[in-house]
Amino acid sequence: MRKADGRSAEPSSGPLDSQSIRTADTVTGATRGFGAGKKVTGRKRFLVTDTLGLVIAVRVVAASVQDRDGPRRPLLWARLDHPRIQRFWGRIRASPAGSPG
Repeated sequence: MRKADGRSAEPSSGPLDSQSIRTADTVTGATRGFGAGKKVTGRKRFLVTDTLGLVIAVRVVAASVQDRDGPRRPLLWARLDHPRIQRFWGRIRASPAGSPG
């Protein structure tokens, strides 16, 4: 699909974002939580895409997972699957190692 758009087959950068989603009361408690930032009880998804919007990696967790912790795995997966990626950007702020959130 990327080649059809005149781009390299492998992405070199992409955005990272998170979204909180309300869930029904029937969803088990182990997979949902309360997201204090948006006051949502449900799940949160972390999404890495390329510049065309094609999904590279996604992770769905309880909404109580902090924005600094949730994207670690999707970013790792994206780097392992697409080693040409040099840059990610987004509004999610990560704390430096060893500092409190």
